[in-house]
Amino acid sequence: MDLALDYRGDGWSAYTSYSHLDATYQFIGTLASKNNPSANADGNVLVTLGNHIPLNPANTLKAGGDVTVMEGLSLGGELAYTGSRYFQGDPSNLNSKLSSYVVVNLRAAYDITPKWQVFGLVDNILNSHSATYGTYFQPDDTAGLLNPALTDPRTLTLQQPITFQLGLKLTL
Repeated sequence: MDLALDYRGDGWSAYTSYSHLDATYQFIGTLASKNNPSANADGNVLVTLGNHIPLNPANTLKAGGDVTVMEGLSLGGELAYTGSRYFQGDPSNLNSKLSSYVVVNLRAAYDITPKWQVFGLVDNILNSHSATYGTYFQPDDTAGLLNPALTDPRTLTLQQPITFQLGLKLTL
């Protein structure tokens, strides 16, 4: 289910969108997942009817808007929420999930002329370090390579840290 609202008024705009996803397996059987800590000796996990497909959050939400504060100058922002989801490689849904997270972005733009605009963006202004992706690996593979050897089978990809962009845009 996807819902979206968008409004544009005199000197301001706002939007919001919400998505609910119930992506599930519709069979019972085993899938290969050799790095999953819950896998059997053959490297398989049991998937049952209704297990959630990994990396698909049930809920996502975006909301934002822009306002013209004076002739040619606009300020805006966005809040994006991503719900928890299972790690890649956990179709059995037996392990902990990746945590839900929120990202806040800000933007500003100034129209120098009708064709030229200078803009600035600040993404992830709260400098969240939440994981956006997760999978598993075999910690035993690090024995002899790292001291001490790794013991946690989870691998996480963290959000991009706070970033600043300043640019010049030409509209032809």
